[in-house]
Amino acid sequence: ADWSTIRQDLETRLNYDKLQILFADGGPGILENLLREGMKHQRCQWHGKRDFPYILYADGLKKAEQTELKEKLHAIPAMSITKSDLEKLQPEDYPLVEHIVEKTKQGFQKLLEILSPDKYPKARVYIENLSHAVTTFLDWWLEKQEIIPLNTNAIESAFSRVVNRIKN
Repeated sequence: ADWSTIRQDLETRLNYDKLQILFADGGPGILENLLREGMKHQRCQWHGKRDFPYILYADGLKKAEQTELKEKLHAIPAMSITKSDLEKLQPEDYPLVEHIVEKTKQGFQKLLEILSPDKYPKARVYIENLSHAVTTFLDWWLEKQEIIPLNTNAIESAFSRVVNRIKN
């Protein structure tokens, strides 16, 4: 089934207007079909890091030439935060989280400055898109002091169990 069919099915099964966040791995067609107006988007942090080398390769960079750019992405604070880091946050950590958000924006900006649109057109667009949606989990914590997933692992795991049960 395509994403528009999945959206129609979801709308019949649940109150789609009450969904606040779309967690997605960056696959084609997901945002266009599943993100409704007013919904926030959390891009999967893990997929963001994992897929970056493929995008660099599409721009002509072999594995050995990718190291510096991959390290720059991994050095961005939001890209190395874990669920356990989030679980330790307390209300008094608000200034720290604001600092992490600011450093994350600066890190993405520095990476974009390196990714010339002429030399790295695909990687630049990829990082621009990733930078807008990979920190929703931090914004959410700042707004509500609630933890939301920063990757799609739990969602994919649950979906896999459903698919396995259907097959059996």
